This record gives sequence, C-alpha cells and structure tokens, in this order.
Amino acid sequence: MITTIHMHQQPGGLWLVGGAGQEISLPNLRGLHHLRALVAQPAVRKAIMAAVARIAEADPWLGRHLRDHVRTGSECRYESDPDHPIRWVLSA
Repeated sequence: MITTIHMHQQPGGLWLVGGAGQEISLPNLRGLHHLRALVAQPAVRKAIMAAVARIAEADPWLGRHLRDHVRTGSECRYESDPDHPIRWVLSA
C-alpha cells in the first residue's frame, strides 16, 4: 500500500501538509521548500530521463548527447562540452 502525503503552498504563506483529510497548516518555513524539493527529486529525474529516452528514439545522437550531459540530483543541469559547443535555439 502506498501512503499519499500532500504538500501544498497556500496563499498567505501557509502550507498544508499531511495525509488526505489529516492535513495540518504550517507557516512558511524555508525547510518546507527544501523538503518539497527533496521529495520531488526522484519524480523529476524520472521525468527527465523519460523525455531523454523519447528524444533518443527519434534522434539517437541527441539522446546520447543529453544522457551524457544532463545531470540530475540535488540540482538538475545541462553541462555543455567546451570542445564541442552546441547552439541551442529555444522558443516558446
């Protein structure tokens, strides 16, 4: 059985934290932001790796490049290769 815990930041700086129907209201504490980030990390890593895998299906070179240069963990980042720069064109 999986236990579900909710963490929602509310207007006015309060947080609702707890299981369904048993949430408690807490003031905006810096630790809650860090806790939410830590809890979210596995989901973020999984989502990033799934996206990279889908990209690799369409473009194996790009998928390999992203696997080699995207880092996940306490921070997610793209580490470019100074010897082989890539110009990224991003649009909304």
